[in-house]
Amino acid sequence: MSRLALVVCPLLIALAFGCGPKPLPDVTVSGEVKLDGQPMAEGQISFAVPGQPPKELAVKDGKFSGSVKQGKNRVEIRAFKKGKATKMGDQVIEATDENYIDPKYSDNSTLSEEIPASGKTGLSYEVQSIPGAKPK
Repeated sequence: MSRLALVVCPLLIALAFGCGPKPLPDVTVSGEVKLDGQPMAEGQISFAVPGQPPKELAVKDGKFSGSVKQGKNRVEIRAFKKGKATKMGDQVIEATDENYIDPKYSDNSTLSEEIPASGKTGLSYEVQSIPGAKPK
């Protein structure tokens, strides 16, 4: 066998049998989200560890709880309202949901949370809406 085959074959076998990074365990978290100083009526909070799919939890009456990945998570918070329908010629295109949370807490979030193997309770976040965008 060639030297190349001696190097490549074990690598291919390792890749085929999943010797890559192991998925991180899920742990329980809970907490609250305040929007403009009040408990967020409805929305979602997302926890994302690099290389893992994000975990989205519902926020209802300012509270959330559920399972997320252990480790350092990027946190994003969103709340939605119906946008405006648009008209193109004779067709009306239905309104889509629009996030009304300031992007610094959602798309451009710098929020992070270290979640230990035991999980974490009592998490607390205060976010602001985009001025004039909050539903009435």
